[in-house]
Amino acid sequence: MKALTYHGPGRRLWGEVPDPVLTDPEDAIVRVEAVTVCGTDLHILKGDVPEVTDGRILGHEAVGTVVDTGTGVRTTAAGDRVGPGDTVVVVGAGPIGHATIATARPYTPARIIAVDLAHRPGDRDRPPHPAGHDRWGNRASGTRGRSPAMRHRQVADVMTREVVRVPPGAGFREIAATLAVHRISAVPVVDEAERPIGIVSEADLMHTQAVQDDPDEMRTVPRPEGDRTTAAGLMSAPPVCIAADASVVAAARHMERNSVKHLPVVDADGRLVGMVSRADLVKVFLRDDRAIAEQIVGEVLGEIDGADPAAVSLDVDQGRVTLSGVIDPPYLAAVVCRLCRAIDGVVSVTDRTRRAAEVTTFE
Repeated sequence: MKALTYHGPGRRLWGEVPDPVLTDPEDAIVRVEAVTVCGTDLHILKGDVPEVTDGRILGHEAVGTVVDTGTGVRTTAAGDRVGPGDTVVVVGAGPIGHATIATARPYTPARIIAVDLAHRPGDRDRPPHPAGHDRWGNRASGTRGRSPAMRHRQVADVMTREVVRVPPGAGFREIAATLAVHRISAVPVVDEAERPIGIVSEADLMHTQAVQDDPDEMRTVPRPEGDRTTAAGLMSAPPVCIAADASVVAAARHMERNSVKHLPVVDADGRLVGMVSRADLVKVFLRDDRAIAEQIVGEVLGEIDGADPAAVSLDVDQGRVTLSGVIDPPYLAAVVCRLCRAIDGVVSVTDRTRRAAEVTTFE
């Protein structure tokens, strides 16, 4: 990858560096899309930070897309990024924190929370800042005193909680009967601690049928190696799992990225607590148009200065959102559209709003 590296006071180089690798189960690798230089970088370049050695990569207030995660990361997956409706938490509200906040703002998160860990004299007696204002008493930019509360539905809201499961030793016929009796297309395989270790689907069973000899055909089909008479031999492993508090959007990305139709849902200890399928996620789009419109008015138009619900007309038809009327300043129209797209049940957003200068009033 390309990076800006430090090579002594006043010396820097833009060039190739090794790609990062996961070294801890709770690590995540992020492809940087936007970064802001902070005062620390300037001090490093001047040679004021002797701890920084030759070859150090500069720039640490970044926003980007997750490309890989460690095995201990359960609420973030490859492909996730900051977007409309998300919450960004910045630890440290000094110059470095402000640089990070400035980097995140173009991605229109619902809220940006700055956590200041420094203690100053008098802090204990200082009253908390009013809702909708930052720590200096300034009103939060773009909102009417509070941040939009919009959130995607969680996997826990749509998953199946009473999950049929089989042990690794379950036989072929037992698995086939389980799928048929419960009218499901896949079943998780769990160990003694109720942790999923694989999934057996109808496709796995059908493969056994496909390699059987057929008197009507003269050719011989290669048979798979290993014992495919039990769940342990039939299952696809390891399973792609997801946490119950992950969003339905994250679940959909998991499925698309891994080409799977089912996700075992696990708790913090990795134990099976549910199952979510494509059909479960698609149910989000059955949401009533009126409910979608009410959320847009209450959590988007009603929360952004310049997007007055009285000046903006809203139409929702089968999840298709159309905005018309006036949004002023005009650049907020793109922000409003992005926030609307982040609402569950929205299929598309069409912007037909106009500038205030284009509206003529006749008296």
